[in-house]
Amino acid sequence: MGDENLYIAASYISHKESNYYSRFGLECDDPFTDLCLDILVFEKHVKVFILGDFNARVGKYQNTEILEENIVNPFLLRESKDCIVTDYGRILIHMLDWTTMIVLNDINVFFLTNLLTCLPVSSGGSELDYVFRKACDLSMVNAFKIGPLSPYSDHKPLYLNLILSHSINKCGKVKEERRYIIRPCYNKAILYAKEVESHLSKLSLGNDVKENWKYSKLSLR
Repeated sequence: MGDENLYIAASYISHKESNYYSRFGLECDDPFTDLCLDILVFEKHVKVFILGDFNARVGKYQNTEILEENIVNPFLLRESKDCIVTDYGRILIHMLDWTTMIVLNDINVFFLTNLLTCLPVSSGGSELDYVFRKACDLSMVNAFKIGPLSPYSDHKPLYLNLILSHSINKCGKVKEERRYIIRPCYNKAILYAKEVESHLSKLSLGNDVKENWKYSKLSLR
């Protein structure tokens, strides 16, 4: 993006009871290892943003190590409406402590994010969808908000507005900036569904995977 190098990981972590882990021989008690390693590798070279559905509830947590070092000001403290911390939430908290990233949801700087993000019909709401970033540099985040529910999902979409590639004039003022908006693009979801279905059809994964994908496509339409 312009003159700046940026790594954005749009993540989805299956819930702990999902058969995804056993099907592919993965450890369900260690779901964030690969993501953690990616963060540690990429942050040496680029600025890193992590966002998505983590199927983890971290309550009112904010990075404790950063808070103890007094790097985070009071405007970055969280006021989440979800007070529950789940098993995956505790593992996610450990990953954030390890990578020294903070949760952008619910902080005063982005007051429009003080919302529950998952509102299934069958149960109460929760906060499962987050944006994570280093606390030391939030200047490129022009805006972050959580959008309304759509017919496509029981999760609310995350919207990020980033400012990159500043051009500075002789007086030291910004004379040009490029803005990038990261948001769901539902009109391309069907094309994505067809692409994934084509890929799955080439694999010998059994009827159960094809059946699961049929229901997954419904959420993309």
